[in-house]
Amino acid sequence: MRGPQILLVDDPADTLRTTATLLRKSGYKVITAQSVKKAEPLLDQT
Repeated sequence: MRGPQILLVDDPADTLRTTATLLRKSGYKVITAQSVKKAEPLLDQT
């Protein structure tokens, strides 16, 4: 069984990294993208 997953999209890389780290520590699988354009192909993975 897979755990909860989040596709996190944010422009500032430092905000993206920090938020992803916090979510991972809370047990989520986090996939990140720095823009909507980069996130769209990842939607099938979530």
